[in-house]
Amino acid sequence: MYKKLFLIVGLTCAALFTGAARVIVVNPVNVARVDEPVILSQKYLLKKYGELKQNEVFVPFNSSGVVLPFQCDDLNGDGVCDELFFLVDMQANEKLTVQIKKVDKKTLPSFTVRTNLRLGYKHWQGSGMTVTEADAGDRISGFDTNVSQKVMQFEGPGWENDKVAFRNYFDQRNGMDIFGKVTDKMVMDSVVGIKGTYHVMGWWGMDILKVNNSLGAGAIALYYNGKYYRVNGGKSTYKKIIEGPLRSVFDLNFQGVDVDGHQLNINHRISIEAGKFYYNNQITVQPEKGMDILVGFADLHKVKAELYQTKKSDFSFAYGIQSYSDEPLGFGVLIAKKYKSAIYDLDNHELGLDNALVTQSHIVRPTKPCGGGVQYRFYACWEKTDTAFVNKDKMAAFLHKEQLLFDNPVKVKL
Repeated sequence: MYKKLFLIVGLTCAALFTGAARVIVVNPVNVARVDEPVILSQKYLLKKYGELKQNEVFVPFNSSGVVLPFQCDDLNGDGVCDELFFLVDMQANEKLTVQIKKVDKKTLPSFTVRTNLRLGYKHWQGSGMTVTEADAGDRISGFDTNVSQKVMQFEGPGWENDKVAFRNYFDQRNGMDIFGKVTDKMVMDSVVGIKGTYHVMGWWGMDILKVNNSLGAGAIALYYNGKYYRVNGGKSTYKKIIEGPLRSVFDLNFQGVDVDGHQLNINHRISIEAGKFYYNNQITVQPEKGMDILVGFADLHKVKAELYQTKKSDFSFAYGIQSYSDEPLGFGVLIAKKYKSAIYDLDNHELGLDNALVTQSHIVRPTKPCGGGVQYRFYACWEKTDTAFVNKDKMAAFLHKEQLLFDNPVKVKL
């Protein structure tokens, strides 16, 4: 079972620390940042600032002595913190001083939960239903939504933050879907798939994407020797890695995926951070075997995907009337230039197993995976969530800002 090692606080407690060090976080662009993630290696902190006493943790403070929201994450399951993760707000071109102090964790209260994971299994007794949450599970066979929706709360694992939510169809479709949100509350544990239908507007939001046989909202496939393969064979599992108030992480793992006689092991690590309209993806394929990893998003309404290019990244994005209720919705893939991605549409191809037809998908095809792996972001921007998405001009301004921040990450000076 995964281990929760996060500790989150939002208070002033300068009298509680035993030792301090200064970290400078630099915003290199003339644009403000909100909820900007900063990640520090626990191993480096221990080496530079010394070992922790029993019950102590490293805690980030701002220059006024106020604790910054943070969590300590064990990413490999060994029970030891690997990363100190915290969020900062920064003005344009700001150099922010952060004090890292050793604090007794018994003194630290919890903070507002802004990310969440959920894999709920349904249990039926007559016409009654209960749902229990699982930290791990096995992908079921078949391509029928009528089967998966009887087994799982919303047909598979879901992940959310205070802006948007997503789910994976945890059967051989392996597609991704979007829940648009109009609340900053976490809703997957108690509302979505439990109370009423998510295909009509509720107080919290609704399912906003028709996936059908597309790759949906950032799902993956493979390209090899002129053929396309949906990633859905072999043994596939879900495993919760971290569920924290500011960042949550899980793995979709595939063992023994058959691609043209090659047996592949594929890991799809997904993370979501507070305050963002995207989720992060890290894909690894072993052995590499010259496979191209494909990333897809739906094109059921024939909305043209536009490509925003810089020297450092490619942003393939479609905006238009394409939500479940025919409202403006924008979504797409932001990926580093180093992957040398090709962008095109895939209208109708048979991928992988029987009945694994993939249609109407925009495709981002990295032609230069680095070490058998690819990293990318998938964005989902619904007009009902934020007025920044109500028309194409505002949407374009948002995308250009996101790409600028992606191309110019904060610099951390220890």
